[in-house]
Amino acid sequence: MSLPGATTAEPWQLVPPDGVVVIPLLTFRECALFVLPHGVEEPAEDHVLRLAPGAWRELMDILMCWQSASLDKDLRRAPLSAWTAAVDEVTDQLWTAVAGPLRERLRALGVPDGARLWITASDLSNQLPLHAARRVEDGRHRMILDDYVVAYTPSVRLLHRAYQRLGRGADDARTALFLADPLGDLPYAAEEVATIKELFPAGSRLVLSGPEITHETVFAGVSGRRYVHVACHAFLNWFQPNYSAIPLADGDFLVAGELAGLDLSAARLVTLSGCQSGTSFNRRARGEYSGLAASLLRAGAPTVVATLWQVDDHASSLLMSRFYEELMAGAGHDPARALRLAQLWMRAATRAELTAYQAGRPGAAAAERRWRLLGHGPQDRPYASPHYWAACTVVGA
Repeated sequence: MSLPGATTAEPWQLVPPDGVVVIPLLTFRECALFVLPHGVEEPAEDHVLRLAPGAWRELMDILMCWQSASLDKDLRRAPLSAWTAAVDEVTDQLWTAVAGPLRERLRALGVPDGARLWITASDLSNQLPLHAARRVEDGRHRMILDDYVVAYTPSVRLLHRAYQRLGRGADDARTALFLADPLGDLPYAAEEVATIKELFPAGSRLVLSGPEITHETVFAGVSGRRYVHVACHAFLNWFQPNYSAIPLADGDFLVAGELAGLDLSAARLVTLSGCQSGTSFNRRARGEYSGLAASLLRAGAPTVVATLWQVDDHASSLLMSRFYEELMAGAGHDPARALRLAQLWMRAATRAELTAYQAGRPGAAAAERRWRLLGHGPQDRPYASPHYWAACTVVGA
């Protein structure tokens, strides 16, 4: 993936202020992370974190386990409990193999808790939730997301380009386009949009739903919009990521290659809340970031929120609502910080708190019945598992 306006500066000279870029280098001989805080004049040995001997085999085993469990879930060959167990196991393994050593190196470099990390594209970061890598501390799970604001980027240069784009348009502009459920089979998607749209002025928002979502209306509707929210299905093409697609109401598809042609020159954020909209897998170019989210970056969006696996419709609806509340709060948060706050909230929320949060929404009663049937008491945390919230990632600025 490439964008116009590339700079000839060295990558470490392009790290945004108050941030750290982490560049994985994974080969069968050696695995390492380049850890580059803002202000580095010349990388030194301390900026190279060499992972333990045998890390390549360990990481490839983790990745194959992840892909196998994901396929079993997608094909309904295993129950949901098997997938959630795989998510828990992989996030534990990622802490030992990658995130734990990374945190130690960040502390040694003087990077404070709460700093922002960008992880560049690799075979691991394109598919696995490195932000949810976790350890047990004081009897409770604590993740790298508890320590830092974690986002992803195809490369340091594209991150620099995304930051250059942030200057376009007024930061307080709340013009928005919402696309909701073109196939009519995602009831919580419509509820998600109905909730989020209220955060935007009535005269500055356009909502397209069901049969209104076609090629023509999408391409016309995005122009001049600061925010674009897509609450639709997304289909990942594992073999040709640029043919991953979003289904439209007329039976056609909006494929990733076409998304690059959208006019996103005014955009601050595009959100794809559909399944696997942020996963990238390229057999021909290992580690390259391609697919739906990559095409939106190419079209001009400085930031994309996308997902790494098939998401629970109700959980996604609540997470997206909370994300936009944080994003549009009085003090204001950038997308990465807003998503982090929403994810930490969802992980900790009890059934009683979730019931109060969604009170009055059309799907609240059905969700409450499901939680009761699953045996969740008022103080249980129905969405504590990373399966429900860690699929969402921020890509870009």
